[in-house]
Parts: sequence; C-alpha cells; structure tokens
Amino acid sequence: MNGMDLCGLVDAVQERISTQVGLSFEGPRGAIQRQVIQAQLRRIIDRHPGLPEESVALAPVTLRRICEELTVQESFFYREQAALDWFCHHVLPTLRGRRRPLAAWSAGCAEGQEVYTLAAVLEHAGLRRYRILGTDLSGPAVTAARCGVYGLWSLRGLDHSVVPRLFREGAGHFTVRERFRAQVTFAEHNLLDAPPRAAGGYDLVLCRNVLIYLTPAAQRRAVAGLTEALAPGGWLLTGAGDPLLDGAPGLATVLTGHGAVYRRADGPPVGAGPQEDARRAAPAGGGSGIMHDRSAPATAGPPHPSATVSQILTIAEEALESARPGQAERLAREALARHDESGRGHALLVQALVQSGRPAEAVRASARAVDRRPFDAALWTLHAVVLLDTGDAEAAAPAAERATSLDPGMAQAHLVLARSRAALGDRDGELHARAVGRELLEREAVSR
Repeated sequence: MNGMDLCGLVDAVQERISTQVGLSFEGPRGAIQRQVIQAQLRRIIDRHPGLPEESVALAPVTLRRICEELTVQESFFYREQAALDWFCHHVLPTLRGRRRPLAAWSAGCAEGQEVYTLAAVLEHAGLRRYRILGTDLSGPAVTAARCGVYGLWSLRGLDHSVVPRLFREGAGHFTVRERFRAQVTFAEHNLLDAPPRAAGGYDLVLCRNVLIYLTPAAQRRAVAGLTEALAPGGWLLTGAGDPLLDGAPGLATVLTGHGAVYRRADGPPVGAGPQEDARRAAPAGGGSGIMHDRSAPATAGPPHPSATVSQILTIAEEALESARPGQAERLAREALARHDESGRGHALLVQALVQSGRPAEAVRASARAVDRRPFDAALWTLHAVVLLDTGDAEAAAPAAERATSLDPGMAQAHLVLARSRAALGDRDGELHARAVGRELLEREAVSR
C-alpha cells in the first residue's frame, strides 16, 4: 500500500468514526473492531486502484460502510418486555383521554423489531391512537425496518399467540400487519445530531442497548439529545446493559421492580395526576434524584395462613412489580420467618427497601443476605448494587467480584462490577468488565 500504511489508515478511520458517531474502540472489543476495519479497508482500496488510499479510506461512503459493519443490527421481538409492560401498566392508563396521540421514539431501532413490538404492546393495552418513530444510523437497517419482513430467527422465544396478531405468515417469512405499519415511520439518524421533533415532545423514548457502544463523551451528548426530545415529564427507557443515568442533567431516576427508568424532570410525569405528582415531588435519599414508583394502590392484605412460602413470595413479587413496596416487604419478611431457603425472600426484601427509599436498611438487609447465603451470586450482585446506590464503591467492587467468581456466566454481575470500577476511577477494569457483560448478554440473546 502506498502513502499512509494500513495501521495508520485504521487509526484515522477509528478517530473519524468516533468523532462522527461516538463509537467506542476501547476494551476487549477494540481488537475485533480493528480487524473488521482492516478487512474492509483492504477490500475497498483494492477496488479503487490509482486513487489516494487516504482519500478512499476517509471518504463518507467508506466510513458509512464500515460503521454498518461495526454496529449491531440484529435484534428480536419482545426483547426486555418488562419495561414496556411497566409503562403500559403505570403510565398509559392516564393518557387515554388526551386529545393528541401518544408519541414515541425508538432511537437505535436496528431493523425495527422494537418499534413493531411497542406498537403491538400498545394495541394489546387498548391504545389505538399513537405514532412511533424508529431511527437508526444504518441505512440498510432502516430500509429493512420499513419493509417489515422478518425470518423465524427474529421471532425466537415469541409466544405463539402473538404471531398471528402481529404478522401475516408467508413462505419462510413473516410480514408485519398493515395496521401496525400504518402508525410507524422510520428514518436515518445519528444520536450525536439534533434529535427529531414531535409536537409537544415524545411521551416515551426507547434507547436500549445502544449507549453501551458509545464513548463516555458520546453517551453524555446522546443522553442530552434524548432528554431534549422528551415531553415535559416524558419517560426514557434504556437497556439492561446500558450505563445507569442517575445524575444525568434533566432526568430523574425512578426505581421500579424491573430496574431503573427515567423521566424528564422539568414537568409532572406524563400521565401523573396531582396526588401522584405530589408523592414524587421530593426525591428520596436527600436529593439524590432517585425516586421510587409508588403509583399503584396499596392493596396489602395478609396471605392465607395455609399459603406456602413459594406462594407468599409470588405475591410479594407481584406487589413489587406493581410498586407496592410496603406489601412486598411484609410478605418477604414473613417468608423469611418461615425459613425461606431459596434466596428469593432476601432479594425481595432488599428490593422492597430500595423501592421504599430506605437505602441504609437495604444495605444492612443485603449484608445479612450474603452472610446467610454466601454462595448465592445473585444476592452478591444485589448487595453490590445497593452499595453503589449509597455511594460505597469501595465495598461494592469486592461484592461484585465475588458474584462474578461464583457465577462467571452472570452478565449482570459483570456489568455491576463495571459500574463499581467506573466509580473507583479504574477505567481499564470498567472496560474489561463491561465487555464481558455485554458479550454474555449477546450470547443470552442468541440462545433465546
């Protein structure tokens, strides 16, 4: 190769892509990304003999092609459904009487599976008036999303009862039904650019398992755009592998039974009535910005005396999912008093205390849990999470390390370890743990 050597060209391409779209090339995945870039550059430069290699390598069409090779476009329907169910259960019922349709944006929608999943979930919840925008950096992915035609692999794990409602089945393929396609649109968009607009702002923004691939600076810039696009009080849902956004300007963190969600903090929550807004007005934990969803009515009643421990814990889980932490706490304590041996009671008690806004008690409860069940990786992970939430990263890191040693295949443990390392300023440790966690999540997705 003449001019700049291949290694220099790869460096230049990485720098340009990182600047333009925010993609991170650090950590264990960096070596693989570099190999992909090298292979693409060789092929593209060989097709244009006689042209300056640097000009070919840095041409917009080349960078676009390489970006499409580097980004993950594979997804599947009804992925991480718990967050959507939470939105439909807690927010959607209060939106039904509004004049304008619900507006939603799926940022980084890949080939559209998430967009059509949201459409189906909204319809199933009884909503008929909505508009969804799906955007992605990849032009081919957006084209595929507009077509709405999928193979069996994208439907893996999907309940058979959902398939005929969402798709028309053909010979080896499935086409999204027209009533869903009529209410969605797709467009190319770079998350580092100005966000798309909707009249009144978006009531719901999904950006799931996208931020994990960006540099920290790009994450901050992207989150600022996502926040700007929200309606006052609108909701942002991220993915299980994404970084926690607690402290992001303009966003309030709300802890739910399935994890953290975020709302734009300069207005009442979309769908909240006056009483609910008053309950949310004072963040728990001395102004930390973390709030606790108590929007569901408290229907606590003691379980039947003949109820088994398993039945009690199931009721406790339902209470936690419905944001009734007081009921969940009482049931978890009863299960533990009846000598629960599964570990579920300990986990539910800790989660109920967190959801109730009592972090110090949650730390003590999680410490007791791992003391009594020292070989339970899930409890060690939970212990690390509550320690992080109280700002004790020095104690959280060894707890997360213990979880990863007990169960090296637990993705969440590695991601929590990454958060701990980040809080301690250990950039290399953070990147390594996050890369391992992301790889495990990807394996889980493929195996479903």
